[in-house]
Amino acid sequence: MHAADCTPARAKPPARSSYTINVKGVPRTYRLALPKDYDGTKAMPMVLLFHGWNSSAAEFDKDTGFDTMGAARGYIVVSPDGSSKPRTWNFIPGVSGSAADDFGYVNTLASDLQKQLCVDKDRIYAAGHSSGSAFVGFLVCKPPYPFAGVAMVEASIPSSCPANVTYSVLSIHGTADVNVPYNGGIGQGQTVPIPPVKTTITSFAARDACEVRAVVNRPARGVERATYPKCANGDAVTLISLIGASHPWAGGLEAKALERNVPAAQFSTTAAILDFFDTQRRK
Repeated sequence: MHAADCTPARAKPPARSSYTINVKGVPRTYRLALPKDYDGTKAMPMVLLFHGWNSSAAEFDKDTGFDTMGAARGYIVVSPDGSSKPRTWNFIPGVSGSAADDFGYVNTLASDLQKQLCVDKDRIYAAGHSSGSAFVGFLVCKPPYPFAGVAMVEASIPSSCPANVTYSVLSIHGTADVNVPYNGGIGQGQTVPIPPVKTTITSFAARDACEVRAVVNRPARGVERATYPKCANGDAVTLISLIGASHPWAGGLEAKALERNVPAAQFSTTAAILDFFDTQRRK
């Protein structure tokens, strides 16, 4: 048996539409999708998935299909709910629009699930959209640093980690996003300027000692993928630019409805993230 596998077996929780965990006396909700072959003995990778502003775990799962596709590909998919109304994530106190201890909530939830379920601790990931993506960018730099890789969609945050904490990064961003502008600046409804996406990703490449020049290919019409090779510690840094696509999760129900004439908006963000996570594990 692999050292990461579980003896005795971790019991499969009863199927529910959502689950609740109490964090410092505050009930918080989340959704959970398990692979069909989960039996509590074989360690499986886990993804924590964070919805955007004024959304919910259920709405995000429905839009992206991440829970269904991820479980089908062997991932435990955990979709937490933000706490405030409108639901969001408290990644910058006083700015984020929430007073909740969301970092504490997620760290407690991730730790609890690793005790309840048979989780491969070297293959824990986080992915998010918009404000959920910004939250992921800060979350990955909070102790105990459990994440092997992150995927940030329509909001990419420069690393705030200690110098010795590195991880693999995938950024996916539409070039026509006015909420979080691809080329930087102050987005629609925002007050804090952000750097261009390419600037943020090249800073990750430099931080991970990757080669300066990216290898570029085009996996689909209107899609440009730039991968920075030979990063230190076996990390990976990749930027997928969706030409002409805006803020919705590309390949999701909203993007397909609103941007049906934009080829890049039909690209499956969900599949691209799972493909990326398939190749990454904590070193």
